[in-house]
Amino acid sequence: TIDILNQRFETFNSSYALCGNVAESIYHLFFTCPIARAVWFESCWGFRTDSQNVQSSGDIIKLILAPPPYTTTSDVESWYVSSTMTFVVDGIWNLRNRAIFQGKKVNIREACLRIQSRIIEFCTIIQAANKAHCAPLS
Repeated sequence: TIDILNQRFETFNSSYALCGNVAESIYHLFFTCPIARAVWFESCWGFRTDSQNVQSSGDIIKLILAPPPYTTTSDVESWYVSSTMTFVVDGIWNLRNRAIFQGKKVNIREACLRIQSRIIEFCTIIQAANKAHCAPLS
């Protein structure tokens, strides 16, 4: 992120490319930016980004591998929540890079549709793999 680059080189504009409000940090990029919050809201169920204690990329990985208990139910397995969270983080990172490097305008709806498409594709692959794994040998 730009805040880390500025700590090392102090040559970058620190305003965040998606919302322009504050310095780009990991926490703001993925959790408090209004655009990131909109993507989370559209993509996940009851995930409260403002209540997450994330200070590093390691914290993001821990959060994804052990999602908050309120995000899973008897119908939703934790692997699905972790996978969805991974696609959301990747989608937000993609939005940021498109804005910085390609000058693209942010389209939250398009980003959410892209994330949902990737989740569906992933689940289809998992289902196919499970069927192949459980198929009787001939």
